[in-house]
Amino acid sequence: MFKNSLQFGSRNLVKFVLDNYIYFILFLAFSITVDFLRTSFSQGNVTFEQILAVVELLFTYFITAALIRKGLQIISQDETSIYSNFWGRFFIYLRVNIVYTLFFLGGVFLLVLPGLFALVFLFYAPLLVLDPSYKDDSYFKKSIELAKKNKGLTAFIAVFSLIVMGLDFALLPQIKDSQFPLLWISLKSIIMTAIDFFMVLFNVQVYWQLKK
Repeated sequence: MFKNSLQFGSRNLVKFVLDNYIYFILFLAFSITVDFLRTSFSQGNVTFEQILAVVELLFTYFITAALIRKGLQIISQDETSIYSNFWGRFFIYLRVNIVYTLFFLGGVFLLVLPGLFALVFLFYAPLLVLDPSYKDDSYFKKSIELAKKNKGLTAFIAVFSLIVMGLDFALLPQIKDSQFPLLWISLKSIIMTAIDFFMVLFNVQVYWQLKK
């Protein structure tokens, strides 16, 4: 399953980016802008940082949701517009992601293992929300069922995604102190955006195989 998903992501990445170049450009430009604002103007301004974080969260969720629908469309060969019932699903996706994050952070705060359990076993809940073929609303229960089918791979994906996210933030202080911060921000954003696009393809392929 890992090999098949890796091949699927690698084989379709360039076409996926070209077919969704508007999303790629928007995501890239937004990432560069947010990182530049964060390294240049947000130090010590708590209100500005909070507003920036909320805007970044909502925009990232929107782009990711659209890309997941696109990825599922490729796998299912469904030619229905990705925006068919998109907004209704998106707001559920938003709520599920927030609950998923709270479960993870709460579990880590109380004990590490419950947080890791939430991170791994609830991983597929957001994908289930965006899958038009899934008609139930037991997103977390179904996610646990899917994760149990291949716990190792699911754990790898969830932890890898967390590491990539953490690395994205961890690099900012070093970039801020560099000689050409905007250049390094742009380079980092290009790499991270490409990884995000690849991970969408990889994740939806794993999800689709587990769902069979």
